[in-house]
Amino acid sequence: MFTFILMIGFSIYLAAYGFVALFKQEWLMKVRAFSARIEGKGDLKHEDLIESVGQARKIMAVLALVFGVIGVIMSIMVLVIAIQASSGTIAV
Repeated sequence: MFTFILMIGFSIYLAAYGFVALFKQEWLMKVRAFSARIEGKGDLKHEDLIESVGQARKIMAVLALVFGVIGVIMSIMVLVIAIQASSGTIAV
């Protein structure tokens, strides 16, 4: 049961990251700027990210969102099948 919860949780996390990376890019920029300040680099991470990997970021965000949603759906399906199999209600 813990495995199913872990799979669903990871899939939700992946889908949420894809959503944030695709639609709420300013949130990621704030996190990266905060990380750069902690490391003592100023806003270097923010400037490099905008110029160099804009297209790749969008592709990875779409993939994360799609795989996250597919993962949630498949995890719930596997959970339902496992519960039905353990209770003996699946007809072969």
